Amino acid sequence: MQRVRRRVWALTAATGIAGLLISFWSSPPQYAASVNAPSSSAPPIHHVVEIMLENHTFDNLFGHFPNANGLPSNLTLPNPDTNYEAPGVSPMNAPGNVGDTVDINHNRAPEIMMMHNGEMNYYTVYPDNGLAAITEFGRANIPNEWQLAQHFVLAEDNFQPATGPTQPNREYAIAGTAGGWISDSPPNFTFSFPTIYQDLASHGKSWGIFQGDYVSRNDAQNGLGFVRHWNTLWYTPIYQNSAEWNAHVHNLNTFMNDVVSNHLPSFSFVVPTWLYSEHPPTEISLGDAWMGQLVTALMQSLEWKSTAIFITYDEGGGYYDHVSPPQNYRYGYGTRTPMVIISPWVKPGLDDALTSNVSILAFMEHLWQLPPLTARDAQANDLFSVFQSTHPISKVSLPNVPVDTLEITNKPSESQAAQPGQRMTLTIEAKTVALQTDPTFNEPIALQLVAPQGTQLPLGWQDHVMLVHGKASLTLTFPDAGYYQIHAWSLSSTHTANGGATLDVGVGPDTVLNTQVTTIGPTAVLPMTTAQFTTALPAHSPTPRGPTSPQGFAHPLDSDPS
Repeated sequence: MQRVRRRVWALTAATGIAGLLISFWSSPPQYAASVNAPSSSAPPIHHVVEIMLENHTFDNLFGHFPNANGLPSNLTLPNPDTNYEAPGVSPMNAPGNVGDTVDINHNRAPEIMMMHNGEMNYYTVYPDNGLAAITEFGRANIPNEWQLAQHFVLAEDNFQPATGPTQPNREYAIAGTAGGWISDSPPNFTFSFPTIYQDLASHGKSWGIFQGDYVSRNDAQNGLGFVRHWNTLWYTPIYQNSAEWNAHVHNLNTFMNDVVSNHLPSFSFVVPTWLYSEHPPTEISLGDAWMGQLVTALMQSLEWKSTAIFITYDEGGGYYDHVSPPQNYRYGYGTRTPMVIISPWVKPGLDDALTSNVSILAFMEHLWQLPPLTARDAQANDLFSVFQSTHPISKVSLPNVPVDTLEITNKPSESQAAQPGQRMTLTIEAKTVALQTDPTFNEPIALQLVAPQGTQLPLGWQDHVMLVHGKASLTLTFPDAGYYQIHAWSLSSTHTANGGATLDVGVGPDTVLNTQVTTIGPTAVLPMTTAQFTTALPAHSPTPRGPTSPQGFAHPLDSDPS
């Protein structure tokens, strides 16, 4: 396989965003003949599963992946806080917790400006981006995905199909086009283009869309959560057909039943809930833990031997990547995004051929002899070069596959930060791989607080909570402004490998980060049994009173108000 190194930008010297947009769109596509000819070496794949996550570039997650085309050494970008004569800034590691990840502007016009005619150097100076645009999360936050990438295939020259946000890129992923719609705003019409779903059905292949928070078609019609926004049937003809919709759109419970019963559809498009999507500002490791659960379940299925799994990201989310995309089409490509290809029939390693999520369409079209939907998928790399049909490779054990994940909900959003003296109620839930609350989980959860040194302990703080039927709540009042971090993890003796969650809480406006912190709560290494948890608990009361706690916190003298 040959790495595509050079990116040719056809931008003129036009100034201003209007001129930039015109020049960016000026080159018409060059169509090629279909590559989907019959092949005698097709891998024995009968099931394709695409797990689509959200908003990360290749450098943002795999910038230091061994031997990959990752972040260049000594890379510097313009300093966002000073003038252009100041020393530059470099990409930096960052924690992937809620509060540490930032949802960067990733609409079409800002992304064009950030890519800066292919120089890829305006990310830090675009308004409101700053250093957040060049953070790198890496293996510490996605250990499962890194392990899968090292054991199977990591596509390192994979680009989002269109320069723009979520929805057009999701349409490209299932139709090879977005019909010229490059916005997340809903259209006032129904798209007329066909999708892979109709193509599959007309050729006797089954399909399903599985969303973590899906309940009914009314959810999509009413825009509940992300059921409509992330569903790839968004404003397609099937969206208006209730019978067809109800036959093919389900929640993750249905998908897991299909996995366990060995009845996977030919094509499964899998979407988690918001909190597990890795979309900033959610906790990245939570999405990675869920993905690890799901892939492990698939590897344990009898249908593993005939399955190909693709872990994809709809688009880069505005994060930095140093590789400029090729400009082969009017609306794209956009920034580079990761794709991990998992199957017993892959050739392990790095794939450096040019790909996009449209390549999965081309793969299915080649595999099952389906006609191309558009010129885009007809000339796309069909990924057959990373597959083989003679020597299946082994499964792999993943480092973070909890029985249940832990989810902290009712978090304050970035725009509604907690204020000193304001109550904040957190709900902690144990979630199954189907992202449903686990009613069998009746075990203690340890809590640890990291707080600015010298601040008062939040009223209502406890070192642990008891989950009953998989759920518990905790109401806190932070007397002092500052940045706090709450860690929660399972101490169950019966659920021996449960996940953890971390929540960053900024209290008060314009809080200055205090690097001198104090930790309160259990500090033993996970996992612990219930007995070990009891031993690890500090000797003081969960909500101590008096002027000073054993940890050095100053505490309010008044009682916790009811």
